[in-house]
Amino acid sequence: MICSFLKFNLLLREAYGMITSNDNSCEHYNQFYNFYSLHIKYNMIINLLLKEHASELTLYGLDFHDKINNEIEELNMFKYIGLNLINNKRDNFQISISNIDKEVCEKYFNRKYDKFLDYITNIQQILLLYTNFEVSIANHLNLNDNKKGVKLIDAILEIDGFIEKFEDTYITFGRNVNKSKRIFKLIWKYFTNIRNLFAHTYGQIGGKFKDKYTRLSKRMRILLQIDEKFGIFSENIDDKLYIINEAELKFFRNFIIYIWETIYLLKKQ
Repeated sequence: MICSFLKFNLLLREAYGMITSNDNSCEHYNQFYNFYSLHIKYNMIINLLLKEHASELTLYGLDFHDKINNEIEELNMFKYIGLNLINNKRDNFQISISNIDKEVCEKYFNRKYDKFLDYITNIQQILLLYTNFEVSIANHLNLNDNKKGVKLIDAILEIDGFIEKFEDTYITFGRNVNKSKRIFKLIWKYFTNIRNLFAHTYGQIGGKFKDKYTRLSKRMRILLQIDEKFGIFSENIDDKLYIINEAELKFFRNFIIYIWETIYLLKKQ
């Protein structure tokens, strides 16, 4: 299994760059490339800046919390242009935001604030990566809404020569095309399940997510022949909050980049 794991090392690299397009031959590749570059750069900057000021963030959080809760009228910009808002029944209720940062950090991250900050920025990263990939691919292939989400990979796999080009350029998933297709679909389904959890509940586990996740992660390890001890696609997750690990985030990021690069290279042939 170790040899099989090493085979997938390309998908676990700490790499961020993409093949550069020097022309406009693939408009939607450029679309993905540009917004990916913008997002990944500022996601890393925000993570770095937050960690540099980690010791002050609790105070900043309290400050913003108090401003919103105690000075809500000062956030009302209408009064600065001479407009008076009409009172409504909502005004009879207390308006506020909660302040559970410390509680979440202690409960799920063992008071390790850097891990808590990674959780926040990693959620933003996977949500924006997924959306950028989904929209740009759908535009490129002229797909309607019912071909998006988990079904998006089906349309990609129908591209003539896609699997052959992908496996020739990057990594061979299976012994034959059919097995490779099953692995592509499984990987996309696995990460779509995680993306949906983050999009709908910000990582709070409920309903059928854990059963589905356990089933998919087990199939991932079997098909990819990866031992659970490597800490990727593990079935052991918290019952309340899903925290994507760095290895899986790298895997997803490289996976979608290599897919788009393959489509671009095919178009350039």
